[in-house]
This record gives sequence, C-alpha cells and structure tokens, in this order.
Amino acid sequence: MSNPVAEKHNLVLQWLTIFLGTLYGLTYEQKISLGLLVIGLITMLVNWYYKQKHFELEKKKLRFAIESSKPAQESGCGTPE
Repeated sequence: MSNPVAEKHNLVLQWLTIFLGTLYGLTYEQKISLGLLVIGLITMLVNWYYKQKHFELEKKKLRFAIESSKPAQESGCGTPE
C-alpha cells in the first residue's frame, strides 16, 4: 500500500529537480533574461493590485459623495421655486 503523503513529496521533489536541472543548463545571459522577466511579472502584479485598491477607494469616495448630497436634494435645499 502506497503512502499518498510520500507520493506528494516525491512529486514535488521530482518537479524541483527538473526545474533546477533546467536552470543549471541555461547560460548566464539566459538566467539574467529569465530573472528580468520574473521581476517584470512581479512588478505588473503589484501594480495591478494597487490599481484595484485605488479603484475601490474611488468608488467609496463617490458613494460617500452621492450619499452625503442626497438629503440636501430631498429636502429641497438649493432648488429654486
């Protein structure tokens, strides 16, 4: 009977070995290019995350502005008769 936990660890070790073996076979310039690609991807993800946070804050500001102006409009303040 096989142990599923051991098989999972074995699979992780297999993929890690393949990854490290591939990195070992790359030239210096290829490793630099791969590193820059990873840095660019991380930068893109961080920018996307903070842009989403910015949009959420803008939505909250807009909702607050709309909600705070509603009572003045409903009471008739500022509307000429």
